[in-house]
Amino acid sequence: MVALDIGRRLSRDVNLVTFSVGPGELLPWFQQDASAIYVGQGKPDQIDRQLRQILRRHQPAAVVVNSMASRAAFPALRASGLPVLILSHEMASRLANRQEIREITAWAKRVLISSPMAAVEAFGEDRALWPPNHRILPQGQCAVPPFDADPTAQAQDAARLRALMRPAGAEGRINVMGMGSLILSKGCDLFLEMARQVLANPDRPDVAFFWFGSPPSSGRDTYTTLLKVQAGQAGFDFDKVFVGKTGLPDLAQSMANVFVLPSRLDTLPNVAVDAMMAGAPVVCFDRASGIAPLITAAGQAQPCLAPPLDAGALAERVLVLARDAALRQNVGQALQSHARPIFDRDTYLEAVAAEVQALI
Repeated sequence: MVALDIGRRLSRDVNLVTFSVGPGELLPWFQQDASAIYVGQGKPDQIDRQLRQILRRHQPAAVVVNSMASRAAFPALRASGLPVLILSHEMASRLANRQEIREITAWAKRVLISSPMAAVEAFGEDRALWPPNHRILPQGQCAVPPFDADPTAQAQDAARLRALMRPAGAEGRINVMGMGSLILSKGCDLFLEMARQVLANPDRPDVAFFWFGSPPSSGRDTYTTLLKVQAGQAGFDFDKVFVGKTGLPDLAQSMANVFVLPSRLDTLPNVAVDAMMAGAPVVCFDRASGIAPLITAAGQAQPCLAPPLDAGALAERVLVLARDAALRQNVGQALQSHARPIFDRDTYLEAVAAEVQALI
């Protein structure tokens, strides 16, 4: 989604050619702004040959790489000698080792990194070893396109969300929301344990839990299987907590009272950015994401931050917020006020556009 926003902005000034190293749900939206779009096919060596042909055909003035995940494109880009801007808004060390990352940033002209945590993951704790061509630039809030452009499908999705989160008779219920792929790093199991402990408290208000996101496409997804077992052991209906993906995250967020980010390690997740920008209280683990320092800087560490991976402490924070509407409002407003200038979409896109113009 970050790349989609950047492409839309750049297409106002330049002739945009888009290359995706693989298929994806957002490709139809990329087509709206690109003069040409290509999708990589096959293994890395095949992608490499395809990209070299595209570079010869279009002869671009500069290249923007959206992620370290695009490693299959790096040999061709390095060989081309073109000025390259690389964005790194993920845990780069999951995709390449430190030596590879140093080599990549050595030939790239410029590297934009989403948060100090992402930089530490990429380059290590010693800032003297961070490359001189890097810049910390938090991504702006993304404009999220619906995953189905059909208005009928969107209306059905909206009706599903309302039936789940605000059914008749549950107008006063406190909805606790999480969002992200069903993978270990996102802490879905910690979300479940937090929910179990909240529901076990006899003094809790009426509360419900919803996680939006899908498991990996692989048929051998052991983590989701374990989540289903954990949910059953805790007395949850898995499908009523893990409700799949939605193309209308803003609508889901508007019906949530508390947003929980249980990630074990996450640089600067867009879903938490969206929650803060919407004025929701965000509860997460300290020192486990790029969101935690922002919460501290906003003066909301006490109600929002739990010790790393302590699901019980996470449950305590959620309970306090669930019981106190005024506290939820005050915390949400404080986070929103702090987040707005940091994650301003236009400011971010203009900064990236300026970086690209400097390459050209």
